[in-house]
Amino acid sequence: MAAWRASGAPKKPEVVLCFKDAPYTIGDESELEQVAGVIKFRKETRKLGLELSFTSEDEFSEKIRDYFEKYLNDRYPVTPGKAGAVVAGGSVAVFESAA
Repeated sequence: MAAWRASGAPKKPEVVLCFKDAPYTIGDESELEQVAGVIKFRKETRKLGLELSFTSEDEFSEKIRDYFEKYLNDRYPVTPGKAGAVVAGGSVAVFESAA
């Protein structure tokens, strides 16, 4: 994240970090620092809009599907009368509609 900030990139990176919100029992005091670090990291990623949190497999499936659908629609909009598909290498193939 430090490298991304230092680059001065005008756009968000194309990454999302998924975290499952679930109860966790700390085994011993040696884990306290690690848990605190995870909480701090999640807070930072949330502020940057990079976090996707979920509580169950079903919720994860729904949220990640919505995330990818929005991501693809934002970057590769479909023009009425044309259908586009992303192909290997990131190029877009456009097909004319017979309508």
